[in-house]
Amino acid sequence: MRIKLLVSTLILLFMLVSHAPQVMCAGGARPNDQYRAYLQALYWAKDLRQFSPFLCERTRTNLESLDGRERYDAFKRWKKGYVAKFKLVREEIVGDLAFIEGTGIGLEFGQLTPAKVRVEMIMENGTWKIKHQVWTGAINMPHR
Repeated sequence: MRIKLLVSTLILLFMLVSHAPQVMCAGGARPNDQYRAYLQALYWAKDLRQFSPFLCERTRTNLESLDGRERYDAFKRWKKGYVAKFKLVREEIVGDLAFIEGTGIGLEFGQLTPAKVRVEMIMENGTWKIKHQVWTGAINMPHR
């Protein structure tokens, strides 16, 4: 009798676990997956429009409103934010906000440097968008 009860309990537990809904983020993509896709788009981008869909609406709208030299300068600033060989250290989701910490390699003044990456993302229309990002690393300032 006990064995029958144990077997029944194990079968029931197995069925519950195997049919439990999987915890996924909207669109099936986790924030760090979206960030990696953004980095790839940024790397290959020749224009703001090629990576701006990964940015939150406010930032995207501001960037896309720029013209001429301002647009080109903004594009160059964003390209400087590229981080190669991104590795996730920590990802935390709190409601419609996500916080990512990672490491990678940044480039500044022609120098490659180990970088610490921090990204804040926000859920917009079911997709994670970049609200703020920054990388830090130690470089030697060029002499003038």
